[in-house]
Amino acid sequence: MGLRRLDIDRAALLTALTARDEGLLGTWLDLRDGTLRALVEPDDEAFEARLESESDHYVKVPLFTREFRLMAEFVEQVDDDELAVRLDQALAGPSAFRAWEGVLAADPSEQRHWRAHRESALEQWAASWLAGIGLTAPWTDEVPAPEVPALLALVMDGPVRRALGSDAEAHTTYVRACRDLCELLREPFPSRRVRSASRFARGPVVIERSGRDVTIRLRADDEAG
Repeated sequence: MGLRRLDIDRAALLTALTARDEGLLGTWLDLRDGTLRALVEPDDEAFEARLESESDHYVKVPLFTREFRLMAEFVEQVDDDELAVRLDQALAGPSAFRAWEGVLAADPSEQRHWRAHRESALEQWAASWLAGIGLTAPWTDEVPAPEVPALLALVMDGPVRRALGSDAEAHTTYVRACRDLCELLREPFPSRRVRSASRFARGPVVIERSGRDVTIRLRADDEAG
């Protein structure tokens, strides 16, 4: 079945992918007309009721969680070694995002390159997310090739099990692996559910925690979600 084209405001969608404003509860895409609607505290009871009664018509826009990784990838493309070092130092220090922007502000040319690089990455990520929910991005005719999640590639030869030093470390590792899986599959991360459970499954991948052990494996053919 082919993808359905929906008229979506590109700039508004890219903004929604990275919006972390105080009080913002999320942004939803209307699958009927492509409009985007943000839910901000104090609660909009009318829109919340609509989300509940018309849940088949709305999908929550996931946050882009690769910003730091994207910045690190950009550093590798910088030809000026001195600038690259300063950018690496910005990433390694406190207030990394603010420090990063401060370094680039002193080099307008590289700042433009960074903004173009970031926008292109956001466009590709958005197009892949839209394809995953059966839609095609209005700004491109290309259907993104499916990405093989790193976690899936990791477990193709069998389960991967890690024994951690403490229950707390195992819990942190389990949550991080679940977050990575959601990111790679471009799905919202259900933080509360993950943190209160010891098993998480998405697509063909299952992540489990038992005491200090964390296991990542492929789902069995007859295994429930």
